[in-house]
Amino acid sequence: MVRTVLRRLIAHGGAVASSTSYDIQRSTSSDFLTAPVTVNTTATTLSSSGLSYNTMYFFRVRANSATGSGPWSNTSIVSTWTLATPSVSAVANSSTTLTSSWSAINHAASYNVQCSYDNTNWGGSYCGAASTTATSFGWGPTSQGTTLYFRTQAVNGVYTSSWSPSASATTTIDAPAAYSITSYNSLAGGWNVLHATSNAVCPSGTTPSYDWYANNNFWVSGTQYQSVGYSLNWNDNITLSVASRCITSATSSSFVWANNTASMSLPYSTVSVTGIAFRTMGWGGTCPNYTTSSSYDWFVMANRGGWSAGANGVQYTSYANTGVAWGDGDIRVRLHCNGPWGGDAYTDGWYDYGSGCVPTITTSWCTY
Repeated sequence: MVRTVLRRLIAHGGAVASSTSYDIQRSTSSDFLTAPVTVNTTATTLSSSGLSYNTMYFFRVRANSATGSGPWSNTSIVSTWTLATPSVSAVANSSTTLTSSWSAINHAASYNVQCSYDNTNWGGSYCGAASTTATSFGWGPTSQGTTLYFRTQAVNGVYTSSWSPSASATTTIDAPAAYSITSYNSLAGGWNVLHATSNAVCPSGTTPSYDWYANNNFWVSGTQYQSVGYSLNWNDNITLSVASRCITSATSSSFVWANNTASMSLPYSTVSVTGIAFRTMGWGGTCPNYTTSSSYDWFVMANRGGWSAGANGVQYTSYANTGVAWGDGDIRVRLHCNGPWGGDAYTDGWYDYGSGCVPTITTSWCTY
């Protein structure tokens, strides 16, 4: 009944004196040669039904009398109504649900709605489809970070509008839960290398992405595993921290920081030189872990006028140098540590000879 009423055209003709009836002609062309329909009636009003959807019709009328028919009237043009194409929008409600909405269309009894993952393949076998009398429809649950496309057409019985241009929305992604960093350094990886691994867990269908910071400065974006240190020098310190988020090709979650950091201080060698007696020295040192070999260079400077090389590569606990006079000597000892990272720079130690006891004529308590 609704369709019949909505698609009805009414042609009006004024009464003509001495007329006995009227011919009302209808066609889909202005020359009335295309599928013309002529109706004879004595009334001055005619309702036409059963017409085609979204079609332009031409009407004309003439009067009939006992002596013949009059000329055709001017042409009246009327179109049956059409279903306009809806306009569609979409929004993500959460990490798993979305809603598509569209404009209400005159004469629409319901709406067909479809979704697509690629904006090409539509319908239930690819994504989903439904029919509703409302002007919005909820979709989901679906995976986090998923982009869906939506379209709608208006429906009245067997008649439908064109499909709307598509609209899309992407579900949000939940940020990873709190996580931590584990770290180690090893001989196999290089003594001055810090290895750090984080263990953020992301929702299914998403991938963790990590922004690493070294000493609070952004360093690199990468995977959960990072190594730093091949460019580190002796006694350099490094602290790694990381922020992670979950991503897809379409979107990402917010960042969450790991709840700890990974740190390493590169140790360095130390040297000590001590005076055991007036002309007797001792020295020693400490190399870092993973040292494969070490050596000492020691030099005696007599009267501060030049260097005299002593033994090489020896750690002395007692070394006497009788060639140095009262208060005239310095000793310098250098420690060189070798390891899988290479060799460090020499570490120096100094000590003055005899400076604590310089004899004079008046100091009888200090003897040589």
